[in-house]
Amino acid sequence: MFRNLYSHTFITTLCIFALGAASLKIAADFFGSVGFGEYQIARRGIALVTYPLLMGLGISLPRFIAGNQESGQTEKSAYLLSGLLIIIVNLGFCGLLVFLFPQEISHLLFGNSKYQGFVMPIYAAVFGLCFYTLVYSHLRGSLKIREANLFQLFSIGLVPMGAIAANGNSPAQSILYTGLIWFVLATLYLVFILFIKEGIPKRRLELFPQMKKLIFFGLPRIPGEFALFGLFSVPVISIAHITGVETAGYFALGFSFLQLICGFFDYVGVILLPLISKMNAEKRFPEIASLVRKTLGLSMLGSLILVSGLFFLMKNILGTFFGNDFLAATGIIKWIISGAFPYLIYAILRNPLDAMVSFPHNSLNLSIALGVILGALFFANSITGCIIAVLSGLSLLGLLTFMSWRRCINTNR
Repeated sequence: MFRNLYSHTFITTLCIFALGAASLKIAADFFGSVGFGEYQIARRGIALVTYPLLMGLGISLPRFIAGNQESGQTEKSAYLLSGLLIIIVNLGFCGLLVFLFPQEISHLLFGNSKYQGFVMPIYAAVFGLCFYTLVYSHLRGSLKIREANLFQLFSIGLVPMGAIAANGNSPAQSILYTGLIWFVLATLYLVFILFIKEGIPKRRLELFPQMKKLIFFGLPRIPGEFALFGLFSVPVISIAHITGVETAGYFALGFSFLQLICGFFDYVGVILLPLISKMNAEKRFPEIASLVRKTLGLSMLGSLILVSGLFFLMKNILGTFFGNDFLAATGIIKWIISGAFPYLIYAILRNPLDAMVSFPHNSLNLSIALGVILGALFFANSITGCIIAVLSGLSLLGLLTFMSWRRCINTNR
């Protein structure tokens, strides 16, 4: 069964990658260079705003739902409804800020207050993305992995493409319709689950323990989300000041390749988090250790094959897809993608860690790694120094994550 779920999730991940690339291609063709830039900035703004509003529900909700599989439908729906209430309160506060400070928000995201027309569509997309995350997390926590994959494929893969095609002359309208469709789809699912299938708790007081668990588990993980976001963006900005914009662009391209390599194994976490949460509740610790060891080993082997292939083909890839002007980036990118090995250790083990312990190990490890990278870049004065800084931080992240996992699993044996 596990192999089938992994295969299903892996195929879904590949399809979403392909549809995402197609969406960007369609956006570039429909919007032009200026509109494409606006669309990309808006997408980054949506992700940046959604992180704190979710308060870690993308991790906490599947964890607690999966850990309470034997508690009955009412207990699971209580977690879902608690997450919904948390999101509604946060979105209400965010909506108030959007209403009061549209110019300031436009300037913050785009660097110019003339983009106020994007503020409300971005808020609509944030609204829809929060509701999408709630539904996707509930499906994962209920171990309905195939249903979660199909929901993700349609919502994240197809909906943005359809919204762009339907509003080809307006990036803002495309963002707006994407958010509205996400919201409608998620709301239909929530109505079905809460009012038809599982039912809602009869007393409001029954929600307080679940809300407390979700908030106290999720809040400490918000800094980790921002640290992860900054791990591949803040160093590029720093490198631009040290060695120039052109070299910073090469580093950014190297990070893109690294994330692409590790992205092939992100699908593993979709299954590991809820599955190990359930196994942890059942105290099946030897099985957890064996499953994680095998998963990590196979993932490292797969990444070795990918990195080796890219090492040999990198010059051809850059020349074919990016042009001969990018051949100067070959050496830098090769060094950067070697950091895929320690980063993959973090990418695989972060889900078992979150499934088994409440302490935010991942947030702490990410923050330390980002701090080390920035500290090393402060003393760097060459391209070599920048490479050493980045690889040192990624290596430390992998080491700290592995040590955290060893302590976790040894404690529970």
